[in-house]
Amino acid sequence: MTCKLSTLFWFAIGLCLAAFLPFWYFSSTTLGLLAAIVGAMVFILVVEAAFRIAYFRKHEKPYEMIPKVPFEKICVEPHPYLPYVMKKNANNLLTGLTPFPLNKDKGFKTDKFSTNSMGHSNGPDGTREVTIPKPEGVFRIHCLGASTTHNYIYFDGSSYSYPLELEKILQKRFPYKKIEVNNSGVGGYTSIEVLIQFLLTIIDAEPDMVVLYHSCNDIMASLTPGFKSDYSHARRNLAEEYNKYKTLSKIPYIPLAFYNHAFFPEMVHSLLHAVCRGKTDTNIDFQGEQTYRRNIEHLIHICKANDIKMVLSTFCRYSYKEIKDDPGFHKLHEGISRENVIMSELAEKYSLPLVDSNNLIPREEKYFLDYIHFSPLGMEILAQHISVPIIHHISQLEECSNLQFP
Repeated sequence: MTCKLSTLFWFAIGLCLAAFLPFWYFSSTTLGLLAAIVGAMVFILVVEAAFRIAYFRKHEKPYEMIPKVPFEKICVEPHPYLPYVMKKNANNLLTGLTPFPLNKDKGFKTDKFSTNSMGHSNGPDGTREVTIPKPEGVFRIHCLGASTTHNYIYFDGSSYSYPLELEKILQKRFPYKKIEVNNSGVGGYTSIEVLIQFLLTIIDAEPDMVVLYHSCNDIMASLTPGFKSDYSHARRNLAEEYNKYKTLSKIPYIPLAFYNHAFFPEMVHSLLHAVCRGKTDTNIDFQGEQTYRRNIEHLIHICKANDIKMVLSTFCRYSYKEIKDDPGFHKLHEGISRENVIMSELAEKYSLPLVDSNNLIPREEKYFLDYIHFSPLGMEILAQHISVPIIHHISQLEECSNLQFP
């Protein structure tokens, strides 16, 4: 932030000089004033052009304007033990995400969602509560993960997420049962945050089962230099950026790239940028595989200790043509493959149901919004596959308890 303020300071000096020198040169007040205005405008245009050219040369893509998100609509807030949590009891929060690359002209709305008192998006409108203590006779499932689990989409008058689709399938299969599927996914979370979130909030909801569909974000920490197994080398608390944006939100929005880039933090359009320390390096080897294994294994142990059934899933991705030759995506692809192996090994070690989503879901564009996020059709397919071991488990419960549920 200091660097950006320094840039703005020198910009202000330059702007003053660009306006003052013409005004000083022309002794006539009227002509001098016009010259000052023209000088200031030319200076702004030159700086804007220079910034866009420099950005393009560095990132090999044009600068995308970030719309100013009202502070009260930011979807996250700080937490003392997690980098951030989703805001609670909130309506029409803005993710600030740029459009998904495979979302062209399909009508998917991914930029707004609402939450309940746990900060989760449950039910068709996102606000359905999780009653604690759990009502008698309810079979409660929590779906754990990051944005690929949360992934709340509005399309053609309906809302979609894979937990919501899973609940529809189970309720149709067991119409006489009280089955509740809760979406506990939080965009940007690593396996460490999923584990802490489970311990602090979800376990109190008395889930009968959890489903874990998770990968990708741990890879970013694994590829960040100076690796530490608590991810402190790569993650930080959101509080600093959050409070900074609270102040900056009062500053007027001007549609200029350099101004926009300097004043509005990256948290507005990317939670990962906001909480990340340092930069990933795709040239280094993966450092966090054992940490990822440890975190998932701890989650398994906690579930077993609390008699909570668990379903694991491998992670699916789609390498569409625009990214097939990108070295960064090749590295990410390799990392996901390694984490899929770990998930499969843990499922075998602890005799847990494994849904091999990576091989079950077709690699076709209609199922994806981007490399890893599903379209509504992809969510339906994922939910169908995940429902198989859950239906089997519930059916076994019915047989063992003489049709008493659960």
